[in-house]
Amino acid sequence: MMMAFFSTLIAAAAVQAPTVFRYPAKAALIPLGIGAILVIVGLIIRGSGVRKFVRWGIIGFGVVVGGLIGSMVYGERVIVSDTEIVNSTGLPFAPVRRNLQFDTIHSIRFTTDRVGRRQRKIVLWEIRYRDGRVEEHNPSDLWENNTGEIRALMESHGVVFVD
Repeated sequence: MMMAFFSTLIAAAAVQAPTVFRYPAKAALIPLGIGAILVIVGLIIRGSGVRKFVRWGIIGFGVVVGGLIGSMVYGERVIVSDTEIVNSTGLPFAPVRRNLQFDTIHSIRFTTDRVGRRQRKIVLWEIRYRDGRVEEHNPSDLWENNTGEIRALMESHGVVFVD
């Protein structure tokens, strides 16, 4: 009875806790602060003869910058567990969640592409699944900033990277 208890404890300790990547809380304060400043400026210029739609435009832009962008930065996470990687991003009321199960992945290769008017170069993850599908994944900024650590964690869980 006691042996079974200890073997269960040892097995539970062997399971690695998920690694969570997220922006520091201070990073969310930057857009929140900019938004608050814009709202205050919009309220201050209320009596200075500035047109009403300009005032409300400044206040509205401040709310968007502070409320939406700040919450997006605060809510973004990349979680690497023993079986999958989960990327949560987006607006609080419309989150985007991307799951990659390690046991369904055959290999991953890095490719590049050019996007936008200025043809900005981005790095894509070309994921080859065991069932033959090939999918290009454009990682979030948080994922891209921690690519080295995320790759090492994925390799430790058996995911093959082709260079």
